[in-house]
Amino acid sequence: MERESGRPLSLSLIQMPHCPDRWREVLDRIEAARAEGAMIRAQVCGRPIGVLMALDFSRNPFAACQSYREIVGLDDAALLAALRSPERRQRILAEYAGFRDEEPFALMSDFRKMYEFGDRPDYEPPAEASLAARALHEGIDPAALAYEILVDRQGVIYIPAANYSGNSLDAIRQMLAHPASIMGLGDGGAHCGLMCDASMPTHMLVRWVKPTDSGASDDGMPLEQVVRSLTANTAQAVGLMDRGLITEGMRADLNVIDMDRIGLMKPEAIADLPNGAKRLGQRATGYEATIVAGVPTYLGGEPTGALPGRLVRGSHHAAN
Repeated sequence: MERESGRPLSLSLIQMPHCPDRWREVLDRIEAARAEGAMIRAQVCGRPIGVLMALDFSRNPFAACQSYREIVGLDDAALLAALRSPERRQRILAEYAGFRDEEPFALMSDFRKMYEFGDRPDYEPPAEASLAARALHEGIDPAALAYEILVDRQGVIYIPAANYSGNSLDAIRQMLAHPASIMGLGDGGAHCGLMCDASMPTHMLVRWVKPTDSGASDDGMPLEQVVRSLTANTAQAVGLMDRGLITEGMRADLNVIDMDRIGLMKPEAIADLPNGAKRLGQRATGYEATIVAGVPTYLGGEPTGALPGRLVRGSHHAAN
């Protein structure tokens, strides 16, 4: 298809839990095609690919229970009060036990793959931090622990569904290091109440920038390599040749970052879509300024109100 169209091609490279080594075969085929002159790259996500659950997100494990559906139309405060009723809690947990192993609820009932997010989210939690392991240690039902997290703490539950076989980032590390890969892959727009992939560029700076102190391990990349991957490499891969570098004649899109403070906060629901629909947002720390086309749009992490961005059209459109 790439040869027929004459256009570059990129595809998602993912480690799936049921075939954790198949990504290697895909990468070998990409290498072979590139050796024949094909313009193919692999888009690699720099963290496990997963979904987020909370009471005000698109999904939570108990949403299909009849006793939950009875109150789903209440406002947030009334819903929370109803869910904290001991009698309703007992009913919901009993109903949930009846279908938790049935499709399509399997993903939302495997407590071995569920983890609680703290105020500073951990995207690579150890197996012993799973809700199943914690519930076993505490001597309670894991569904009751999930209910407590979501209702009593108003917390967030994270399910890393791919790129995390064996609770390891080894596959991601190898994918990112390959010369045919670019940092990419985000489903935030398609599943905006279930994922918050807009935070992935910040996560790349938080997780994959190698510390500069002499005692640092090899688990990471130099800062300039990560920045280049997020900027110039990505721009060139999609044919946007007017950005990605700080040089004369380029579009002045810049971030001023305090790397000592860079970090991500817990995802939250924001009701600013049409008809009050919610999407997930995730605030970050450490951004001193964000400049788009030479205009400051964020200063100290707060919006300035300026909106200089415009619709992006690719090089193929411009050629026609």
